[in-house]
Amino acid sequence: EQKQLKKSLACFIKTLYIRTNFLGVKSLGVADCHYNIAVLYQQLNIIDRTLKHYTIALNIRKVEIGKISLPVSNILEKLGVVFI
Repeated sequence: EQKQLKKSLACFIKTLYIRTNFLGVKSLGVADCHYNIAVLYQQLNIIDRTLKHYTIALNIRKVEIGKISLPVSNILEKLGVVFI
């Protein structure tokens, strides 16, 4: 299972690179990549990277969508689970 997770992570990291170059660092597409990368790091139990990518996704979504929104609350919920 970890091998598959690492393959998936590699794909999302490549996607992040491409989206960042085409869309800019603060686009929702980039936020989605950070979110997915965080989920994978969480499954791999790499907490520092999990927190880093959830936080980046959260900050982008707060600016682009609004602080009071369902996408923001979704990430806050995921961050809460990390701390359990």
